[in-house]
Amino acid sequence: MPCRQPCRYFRVIRQRSDRLYDIIIKDGHVIDPASNINEKADVAIENGRIARVQKDIDSTDARAVYPVPGKYIVPGLIDAHCHPVGDFTGHAVPADEAGVDAGVLLVNDAGSSGSANFHVLRSLLRNSRTSVSYFINFASCGLIRLPEIASVHDFNVEQLKEVVGAAGGMIRGVKIRAMEAVSRIDMDVVALAKKTAEELRLPLMIHIGEFRQRKDNDPFDVYSRNVVSLLGKGDIISHYMSWRPGGMVLEDGTIFPELEQAKKRGVILDCSHGRNNFSLKVAQTLLDNGFPPDIITTDLSSLGREHVQSLAVTMSKFLAMGMPLKEVIAAVTINAANALSLSETWGSLKVGRSANITILDKVDGNYRFFDGSAGNSITGNALLEPRLIFVEGKPASCRSFYHLPQETLS
Repeated sequence: MPCRQPCRYFRVIRQRSDRLYDIIIKDGHVIDPASNINEKADVAIENGRIARVQKDIDSTDARAVYPVPGKYIVPGLIDAHCHPVGDFTGHAVPADEAGVDAGVLLVNDAGSSGSANFHVLRSLLRNSRTSVSYFINFASCGLIRLPEIASVHDFNVEQLKEVVGAAGGMIRGVKIRAMEAVSRIDMDVVALAKKTAEELRLPLMIHIGEFRQRKDNDPFDVYSRNVVSLLGKGDIISHYMSWRPGGMVLEDGTIFPELEQAKKRGVILDCSHGRNNFSLKVAQTLLDNGFPPDIITTDLSSLGREHVQSLAVTMSKFLAMGMPLKEVIAAVTINAANALSLSETWGSLKVGRSANITILDKVDGNYRFFDGSAGNSITGNALLEPRLIFVEGKPASCRSFYHLPQETLS
């Protein structure tokens, strides 16, 4: 990745070249849930890898020192559910806008492409500065048209298996949106997607929640509850904080028992913010009842820019709702890496790992956060802002796009 000038928040100290380490990140607070580290410490980098994580590393041992007092040093952030594919679907965002420019080092495309066009998407993202992994859509054409599955002619299991086999490990899972159009097909398409994912030894990510208003005793709720019951350990429920029909929480706060059963089976809960299937009211209900997100993700697309804004802003919303900072960091580092089966290389600051690091600032203030079409807002007293990243040990500046202004208090 080309290195841009580190941002104005940091004073870089350059020293002689005959030093033990290339870089020391100095005087920050390290949060690495994978290693159970949550304390003030320094991080040394040599040859693009983590060389040491310890308090008070001697600054004279490095060729360059990055003092980050008052900042958090965390594993490189991961957005395990977004659509970083530029103009591929007509409503996605550029990979680097969702990624390194916003402090996120790994983005996972959640089903923008299917078996018929995965090669096109992969070629479009080949020169991205952000690392990209993929969940392939069960629908052959992905999300280039909607509904993507309206009949049995819209998916091809054998072709999908061939594409996954040829992708060299870049495809980390299978995605299907369990929408009303799918429920009307005269076969259990989601069960077939689950069977296919199992045969490929990949997790299945399902989207729950329609886009219309919910009715009393909505029949689509029954379908969605049955779909959730199909999932097993390592599978992912996306939009489980939806307020729409097919969501797991009713207007009166009732939580369907299938959600608790899924959690007990080891199904991963994905907030997948987006524009239409995330409610701050539902999110608070679920947090208060012991259902925090295992992974915090943006579902970022051009349609949701205004409300989602960035992964850091999405993290800030959960901080405002009372989720502890360490858990918020875990949800975008080691938990996300586990969801993508990439925990051997991502999600931790363990010595020997590639030095993929995000420096976060916690900016105090009075902020108002919004959820999108649900129409809810909350206030918070802190905003997480990415300030600097290290990609395989190389520093680069970053910032949160669409920075929320401080709220004017009368």
